[in-house]
This record gives sequence, C-alpha cells and structure tokens, in this order.
Amino acid sequence: MSIWQRLASQEASTASFTLPAGASNLTPSPDALRLAFVAQDRSGTRVEVNGKRLARYEAVAALRFSPDSLHLAYAAQTKHGWVIARDDGDESEAWDEISPEGPVISPDSSRLAYLARRGDRWFAIVDEVVFGGSYESVKPGGIVFSADSQRIIYAVRTGGSEFTVEDGIQRPGYPYILDRSWTFSPDSTRVVYLAGIRGEWKGERFLGETGLVINIVTVEDPIEYEFQDNITQVQVTERMTFPLVMRSFLRQDPDVMMVGEMRDPESLAIGIQASLTGHLVLTTLHTNNAVETLGRMVEMGGEPYLIASTVICIVAQRLVRGICPQCREEFRPPDEEIMALGFNMMESSRYRFYQGRGCANCRNTGYRGRTGVFEILMNNRAIKQLTTRNASALDIYAAARLQGMHTMLEDGRDKILRGITTPGEVTHAVYTSALDSNDDSPLPDIKMPPIP
Repeated sequence: MSIWQRLASQEASTASFTLPAGASNLTPSPDALRLAFVAQDRSGTRVEVNGKRLARYEAVAALRFSPDSLHLAYAAQTKHGWVIARDDGDESEAWDEISPEGPVISPDSSRLAYLARRGDRWFAIVDEVVFGGSYESVKPGGIVFSADSQRIIYAVRTGGSEFTVEDGIQRPGYPYILDRSWTFSPDSTRVVYLAGIRGEWKGERFLGETGLVINIVTVEDPIEYEFQDNITQVQVTERMTFPLVMRSFLRQDPDVMMVGEMRDPESLAIGIQASLTGHLVLTTLHTNNAVETLGRMVEMGGEPYLIASTVICIVAQRLVRGICPQCREEFRPPDEEIMALGFNMMESSRYRFYQGRGCANCRNTGYRGRTGVFEILMNNRAIKQLTTRNASALDIYAAARLQGMHTMLEDGRDKILRGITTPGEVTHAVYTSALDSNDDSPLPDIKMPPIP
C-alpha cells in the first residue's frame, strides 16, 4: 500500500486527499502520518502537506520533515532569491543559492542549519545565524548534526584544499575529502571521514580528525603506508592472524581499531563485539556494492540485529583511470554508451564528454592517474529495520534510494561531465559492481530538482 493510501485510510489522524497529477518530491514524515510533496499548476509551484496548501513559489526543492514529524522545512525560490521556508509560513533571508541538500534539522528537532551562497562565497547558517567563516565552495553532503544535536560538521573547499569544519573550527586540510563521508561517532565525541589523495584509496586511507589524542591500532596484510605518532600498526603473519591480533587489541583499550579486511566469521564476530563495547572499528570487505555488504556480513555468520545496531555506514568504491589534463579534448561517445550510462538521449546534445588525445605526459594513453567512483550507504533507521528483518538486497537498495543514496553510477556520471574520466572507464567499472547499474524499474520520485 502506498504512503498516501495509508494516510487516507487513517481517518482518525488525518483527512483523506487526492494526490495531484504531476506531484513530485514525495516526502513522508518519519511517523508516516504526514506526506509532503511539490505540486505545479499554471499559477506556480506550491507545497502541500496532507492536502493543506502552503505558499506558492517559483521553484521548490529539498523537503525535510523534522525527526518528530511536527515541522517541515524546504528550499524555495522567490523573486529576491532562494530562502528556507517552513510550514508555519516563516522564511529565512534570501540567498543566491542554497546547497542541494537544503535544510538539515537536528535529531532533537530543535535546530535547523543549511549552506548557502551569496556572490562567490559560501556560508553555513545555523539557527539563522551565519556560522564560521566563508568558503569558495561546499562539498556535497551538507551539514551533519551530532546525535546530541549540539555539534555540527560540514566540509568545504578553500585555498586549493578541502577541510572539515567542526563547530566553526576549520580542521587540517587534505587534497580530497570524499563527498558525504563525514559523520559523528554514536557518542558524539569523535568525527570520522574519508580523506586522501586522488587515486590512492586503500584501507590505510581511513582517517579520523578529532582534535584529541586517541589510541589508534591497525592490523593489516600488508602494511602499505606507515604512520607515525599514536598509531600502532601490526603486520599479519602465519602466527599473528587477524582474529588473534584483534583479541590482543581489545585488551589494550583502543579508541579506534582499523582492520585491513574481514576475511572470516571469527574476525567479523570480534569486530562486532569490539564496536558493541565502545570501540570505533574501520574495516574493508570484498563485495560488489554497498548494499550487498549487509547481506555478505549475514552470510559470514553475523546476527542481523547486531549488524543493524553496529554498522554506521558503508562506502563502496571502484577505481577508474583519470583523463590526462594536458591532452584532454571533447569527443562524442557512441549512442549505445551514452544510453548505457543512463543519460537522456533527448538532451544528450547539451552534455560535454571528454577523452585524452594522447601525449608524452601520458605515454600516448590518454590517461593519467586514477580516481574513484563511490557510493555511501548510511545505516539509518529504515535500513536498520530492513537488516533486522533479513530483507533482500533489492529491498534495502530501494529504501536507500528513497533516503537519498547516490550510487556509483551517478558518481561516475558526475565525474564524466566534469571531465575527470571517460564514459568507457565508468561503464567498465560500474557494470561489474552495481546492484542495478541502469535499472528502469519505477521508484517513488523524491529526488529534489537541481537548484540553479
């Protein structure tokens, strides 16, 4: 039964209504008793909540219910610019642009934050106060609140480097921070994100910035990068196996444990137990994509309810070759290749595709270096419930897409249009890894339209 059919059947809590033709951005509240959507007609664009019509705007995007389901906030375009509007009629000041994530509401529903641009600078606005400094650009992923709603983190680019900003303080920068990777630990005391140099993504590229002196231990096979300071690295041998080293680590009371690879049920069980006792565990696992990782952990003997309660997020990656910057040129790939990547053939003439012509810098290959295509599965409440019920990968995938997960295919398309890699590289990498690389089966359309 669809969400609006369930709403219409619950006459005691909400009035029945008919979904307008062409409704988009379908957004149910966390308690499933309210449904917000964008509707368009000749007089303009409006938001409706359970049949109640809100103000009209030129465009509307990024509908967000608060965790308690009582409040709705969204990005709206007026004649003065973009604003954050609420269902009670309040509006923020106008900005030239608001990041596609739109408004972010804290877990306790008491705070609201968003990223917005004025002129050529970006700002973070928290509780309608400009927070921190200004930046050249912001990373996709928006503002993340800690579990206690007191702290925030977001990622920006400025001065040629990328930084995370925690509570207004800009942390040390890296050449590259993976989009949407920053998050707080469950106890809100630590920040974890993925950072490094393009093309060098290995298990050792897991980095956490906390501003605290913490005890970090790793068990790897082999040790590919050697770190200094407070990181203890152990090489696996025939006698020093992954399970044996992990048990030894637990007696040392580490803050962070990085396991090179979960190779057997015993390692998985120890990793789960370590996370249940307050340790942050970072590890890798060989699967096709982020969604299938949950099923793989169950197959290895993990209890679904323990996996649901311990996993924070899963990052899937594939490496692709990057286009040589010195001989990059536009070209037109075959129509079959464009269609295979999911581009709209009716609009393909406005897309720009690039390849390397070949030069001395790239040894006439057209490629120089490597980069990654990624997808991140956040283990939110809906995913936890499906994992506990031992749902299929397709069901978890559908729920993740409804929650806004971007797939490796979408990340690859973005890198193609930015001239970072070629369509052939993405096709080769993603079509051997994605759950449904170009699945045309219908899903509820809750994607927010791009903000100009």
